[in-house]
Amino acid sequence: MKFTCIYCCSIFHDKQRCPICGSSEVKPIIVEVQNATETIVIPAKRDCL
Repeated sequence: MKFTCIYCCSIFHDKQRCPICGSSEVKPIIVEVQNATETIVIPAKRDCL
């Protein structure tokens, strides 16, 4: 499973704390597989584009 940090928007694997900024405010990234195509759905995050 992948996670994303809601502060610095980094994406990382299997961690409960962001390795970039050290924040524990992380959210899981939902990966949807449709027609053999992997689509990453990133939850709404603050200050992220």
